[in-house]
Amino acid sequence: MGDVDPAHPDTIYVSTPIDPRDGKTLKVHEIFKGVTSDAGDTRSWTSVTSDSPVDNLRPIVCSWGLSSRAVLWFRGTMSRSQHYDSSIVGVIERGEGR
Repeated sequence: MGDVDPAHPDTIYVSTPIDPRDGKTLKVHEIFKGVTSDAGDTRSWTSVTSDSPVDNLRPIVCSWGLSSRAVLWFRGTMSRSQHYDSSIVGVIERGEGR
């Protein structure tokens, strides 16, 4: 699962059990930020979460202005969309950084 930053369509956030930087299997789903400058042919990946004790699932990006965004996701367990034990958590990015 993933989401595109609506203010910067070259930036995506994904939840994955595979590290997109090196292809290694992770213990749980982690959130990664991918930025492209060549229309998606390649991406530069950074981790938003790491070494988590539980899954990080379904990232959602909310942007306001060109330099502020909130990235929210479920942290916990989810076996079905109506069967979960999780919290909604997130980070807020402000300023020029993407």
